[in-house]
Amino acid sequence: MARKVSEIEKNQILEDFKKGLSIKELSLKYKFSIQTISKYLKNNLDASLFLKIKNRDNKRIKNIFKVKENKVKKTIEIDKDNNPFFEIIPLSENIEFEEQKEISSIPLIDVNFPEEVFMIIDKKIELEIKLLRDFAEWQFLPEEDLQRKTIRIFSDQKKAKKICASTQKLIKVPNSKVFALVSDKLISKGITRIIFDDLLVAL
Repeated sequence: MARKVSEIEKNQILEDFKKGLSIKELSLKYKFSIQTISKYLKNNLDASLFLKIKNRDNKRIKNIFKVKENKVKKTIEIDKDNNPFFEIIPLSENIEFEEQKEISSIPLIDVNFPEEVFMIIDKKIELEIKLLRDFAEWQFLPEEDLQRKTIRIFSDQKKAKKICASTQKLIKVPNSKVFALVSDKLISKGITRIIFDDLLVAL
């Protein structure tokens, strides 16, 4: 049975997030899922503040890779001058892969969707399929990932309505388990990712 977040834990989670702990670090520290932590933070922080802090974490991870890449380039340049045979330092050395994992895809089986979710489709009752690159918040991912076909589902009906265009239609999916049941069919159509709120889910 899922453990309920206590009031003391709620306050501590908020404070730690503001101080710079990532959602992954909060998940490990308080023994709650990333999804639970994300949902609580979004519900208890101003949307702009939540995105500002989360984007700060994303930029920090990008900078880690930039620093490591620059170190490798400098090492290669130095060794080229001194020795025609040189060793390239692995780019993975000391990189915080756990933080990178936090903002990349997680397997469908590890995601606990709410019982009902919402989707935007076109008025011909067809799935609204986009490339991952069409979502600005995921632009930091490698080009290979940005080419993946993606569908988007929502836990918040009001949020979904706000971005539903006049040529589109909002529908309710009464049983979110359907995505696991039809995952093979989605993959056969080239769809390999689902965006669910702030999570990127891999089929």
